[in-house]
Amino acid sequence: MSLFSKDLGNLLCQELFSHQQDPMASVFESLLNESPAHAQTLARQWRANMLLVRKLWHDCARVPLTTALQQADAIVMPDDQSVAAFISSAPRATKPQGIVLLTIHMGNYLYSILRILNLIPRPRTVFVLRKKSWSALEQNAFNKIDQLGHTIITVRHGPAAARKIAAALRNGDIVILLYDLSRRWGETIPVDFLGTRMHWVTGPLRLSMLGRSIVFPFYSYAQGDRWHCDWLNALDYREPCKHVAEEIQRTVAIVEPYIRRYPGQWNHWQLIPEMLPDEGISNP
Repeated sequence: MSLFSKDLGNLLCQELFSHQQDPMASVFESLLNESPAHAQTLARQWRANMLLVRKLWHDCARVPLTTALQQADAIVMPDDQSVAAFISSAPRATKPQGIVLLTIHMGNYLYSILRILNLIPRPRTVFVLRKKSWSALEQNAFNKIDQLGHTIITVRHGPAAARKIAAALRNGDIVILLYDLSRRWGETIPVDFLGTRMHWVTGPLRLSMLGRSIVFPFYSYAQGDRWHCDWLNALDYREPCKHVAEEIQRTVAIVEPYIRRYPGQWNHWQLIPEMLPDEGISNP
């Protein structure tokens, strides 16, 4: 599948060949130890990537389901059948088993989610936790999941959100959670990330543990002219976890190599200031 349409390509050319100084370049210099010239290139790639991300959402909301599934099926996703088989069989156990699909804002995570849900034959209830207010764009994109035969329920951040998500997991439902978030999304914990001390939210992992769920981390990225999606080893929280901080650090550590390898494809570089302690960048 080609990543770029003709119209988007014109916008990307404007981004990639702009010679204006980009303040985002200083982030790449500081955290990735890049030269000023390469940091400037990464900043342009990042801004081009943000255009692409917006286009993916608009396309998913606009195109028919058959077209969306064609794009999802073009993603290189090893182990998708085995993961889908496990998710499909889990609720048949004596006790319903909640499943968390855990990822970050990187690559084509939207179509990756559509791909795996399409492989689950039995209708399921799928919850997604969102902070953004309702929009027609979001509803039309998420409607694709309903069209697969599942039921999508969007839970907005708020006092009752944690209770709803935990209850859904204990009921054996599927929950989609993204965890590369700053204090704007709730309580945080110090972690070692990109060679410095930062603060990432605790909510997604705490909810996964509270719901006694099995967590499937997956990470999407572009390589060449194809989208890829890797599934990592599942995290089993069916028993109470006594090492919450260690588990959160673990999830940060497993995603760091992807961000280092494809820095221009991670959406949330702009959240770095909110992730840093008040004193700024410091070594762990």
